[in-house]
Amino acid sequence: MPERPIRSPRGTQFAMARAHDVFAARRRFARAASLATIGSTILLGFASCGGGGGAAPTFVLNGKLSLEQEPSSPSLAGLGLTVGERRGRDFEPNDHLFSAIDLGDLDVAFPVHRVVSGEVGGSLDPRDVLRVGPVDAAMAGRRLEIDLSGDTVTGTLHVEDGRGSPARNVASGAITSVTLEAGQDLVLVLDSIDSQRGAWQLGFTLSDGSSVREEPASFVQPSVAAARREAMLGGDAFRFRAGEVLVHCPDAGERLRTLGFRRVSGSVDVGRYVRDGFSMSLERDAGQWAQSNLLREVRRALPDAEYVSPNIVTPLEEALAGMPSSMSLPPLDPNDEYWKKNEQFNLALTNFPQAWQTTTGSDSVHIAIVDTGMMIEHPDLAPRVSTYGYDFIADKDSAGDGDGIDSDPSEPPEFDIYFYHGTYVGGVAAAVTNNTIGVAGGTWKGKVIPIRVFGRLGGASYDRVQAYRYLAGQTNDSGRILPEAERPKVINLSFAIRVPTTAEHVEIQRLYAQNVKMVAAIDNQGFDPAPALYPAAWPEVLCCAAVDENLVRTTYSNAADYVDICAPGGTEISGPKGVISTWALRLNGKLTYLYNSFLGTSVATPAISAGLALMESVHADLAPELARRILAETCKDLGPVGKDRYYGHGLLQVDLAVQRAIELDKAPLLGLTPQSFRFDDAVNVDKLSISNLGGRLLGDFAVQSVGSSSGALSFFVPEYAPGDLIMTLDRQSSLVGNHQETFRLGSNGGALTFSVSWRRPIPPSPAGFDVWLSFDGRLIRKTRSAADGSFSFTGLAAGEYFLEAGVDRDQNGRLGDPQEWYLSRRVIVDETTSGELGGVIPWRN
Repeated sequence: MPERPIRSPRGTQFAMARAHDVFAARRRFARAASLATIGSTILLGFASCGGGGGAAPTFVLNGKLSLEQEPSSPSLAGLGLTVGERRGRDFEPNDHLFSAIDLGDLDVAFPVHRVVSGEVGGSLDPRDVLRVGPVDAAMAGRRLEIDLSGDTVTGTLHVEDGRGSPARNVASGAITSVTLEAGQDLVLVLDSIDSQRGAWQLGFTLSDGSSVREEPASFVQPSVAAARREAMLGGDAFRFRAGEVLVHCPDAGERLRTLGFRRVSGSVDVGRYVRDGFSMSLERDAGQWAQSNLLREVRRALPDAEYVSPNIVTPLEEALAGMPSSMSLPPLDPNDEYWKKNEQFNLALTNFPQAWQTTTGSDSVHIAIVDTGMMIEHPDLAPRVSTYGYDFIADKDSAGDGDGIDSDPSEPPEFDIYFYHGTYVGGVAAAVTNNTIGVAGGTWKGKVIPIRVFGRLGGASYDRVQAYRYLAGQTNDSGRILPEAERPKVINLSFAIRVPTTAEHVEIQRLYAQNVKMVAAIDNQGFDPAPALYPAAWPEVLCCAAVDENLVRTTYSNAADYVDICAPGGTEISGPKGVISTWALRLNGKLTYLYNSFLGTSVATPAISAGLALMESVHADLAPELARRILAETCKDLGPVGKDRYYGHGLLQVDLAVQRAIELDKAPLLGLTPQSFRFDDAVNVDKLSISNLGGRLLGDFAVQSVGSSSGALSFFVPEYAPGDLIMTLDRQSSLVGNHQETFRLGSNGGALTFSVSWRRPIPPSPAGFDVWLSFDGRLIRKTRSAADGSFSFTGLAAGEYFLEAGVDRDQNGRLGDPQEWYLSRRVIVDETTSGELGGVIPWRN
């Protein structure tokens, strides 16, 4: 048997004593002392087996051991803390062909097997669209198999081959396959079941066409397939500016020039580009495919771009929330005491008179009205109109004022009467108040900034992008940088579009980061529930619904789970149940400034904007998230208890919101509950509650370890309080044992320490273990214990031995490595030792 170095319990080598006088001296000690192990004990029994004819006696060594089942000591080893990073967002939902997830062309470079995953569901993400193809000729005849996983998702595969091939069902847990033909494009549409939010995973596998996994094709009913394809293409809700793309990429110009694009307008960072000679078919579906192919080409050429979006024009009649299609003419001689006659019920029901007792606004708090422009010379508006208003309508035909963008934000008098949308929206928020004429605005001070983005032909997403950049003080097509003191604190968006673009959302986020509060209308189709409508559905924007004079949801106000708040929107045009505001009318070629009543979520929304401006006047630089929280806490609950899709948190109560804003105009203060936490053995994700015990927005959270750390804990912190500190425990990254670690949560409202403890149990023990016996530095015997832990060595001569017992978990031929059961002891074998006792083999960290 080969010699083997023997290790003591501390891992050092030693040599056994061989002198018989040493054995004799230790016999007396062995009878008096227990054979203790590290944290446990082993006692062994020895029996004499006498030999005849003067032969030296031999002995039997018996033992019965068990493996430790519970960790006995803390384990504090580890290197540093992993702090979880905040998850990103998909800023442009992949809901349509033009924004489809691009899986690449089906050519020889396409992987044999590919897996993609995502989430879909809820009103803000009704579907996910994925596109693969076209199919290269070299791939014709091969089979593509699609394997969908996801309990809340169903799929439809549209094979675009010019022949109108039927759509296939893509069911979770089944294999959907298609034989490829040259030139095909495959579009996969994933819809959520009952609007549930859920995760999905798709596996794509290429085979030679003889797959044994093939199942009979399941085709979608033609009417259902047509409806899903229509939703994927976007219906008639929008139209593209042919050949145009909006790009945010600093060095895009040169790369796009090589693709035949030229920059039409925009700055170095954000540009509007067009491919000259681009032809988009008048047939809608063909046009959608052509523009989508163009966007796909640009995205592939600019993989580092912040966004590549289409320039989408939304028809005016769809975009403006509350634009009447027809109306009767108001009286020629308007009454200039509408407020005194109690005809402005919209402001009365939302408690503006009570709020005015505290504040009427601030000269430094401005409201931007992003709309059709404004009658800037109206006597009840002119003193409030900022000289920094701007017209961003680039299309001369749509602008209707003889040119493209310019510094005059006026609504052209030559427009038909229903275009004066921005004028009556602006009057609700900012008509001159207490001037004896006309109507009262929700605010008395500060400027109103008219921004034109909608003309007679609708509104283009590029024009809105430029407007948002202008209001944020960024470079834009006007050539002006809006001075900081003239920028708005509140932006009113009384319009709705069905197809969002990354370009617009990025600029909305920029404004949000500058503490600009934004409010948008939910629109007026009476949908319940409504689809995702933007900008109202973006999380950075407050969404406003409308109620009537009895505080009941109006029949036209859409319902959606992203509605935040409501305000009176009226139920009549040119009648006492409408919301009265500033207006104008052309009679006999002459423009007359007057007043009229209107209905719609358009005139409900500026009441919220005015309320936010009053809140800002008493709480400077009010963060949008805190403003949202204040409104939620102070609204008058309507309809079902709590937040609902009809009223949001409820009716604006601006006086309570102003008072709450005053109360919270103080420093934030961090609160954390609990500050000592223990994970249950079966739980690996849990949370602590972060609260703000002070005023202003509490955020800037960061977690750091205090002292030693195992690295087994990671943290996800919210952006603002209140919120949850999510803790994720990776027990496999820690050693077996009991752990307690301390961390520090920092914020802009102070710091607190908290402790987290947990246990990593010893793994399930095997049936039996190895027992090795060494003498004189040589391994002389090996055995395997029985299932009950008993073992025996026979025929041993008297002497001092070294015994090791344990489990070689890593199968490296050694006992006693970290993370294994291991026991090592010196034992004395002679005729005087008797009895058989048990012991425990401890776990080694």
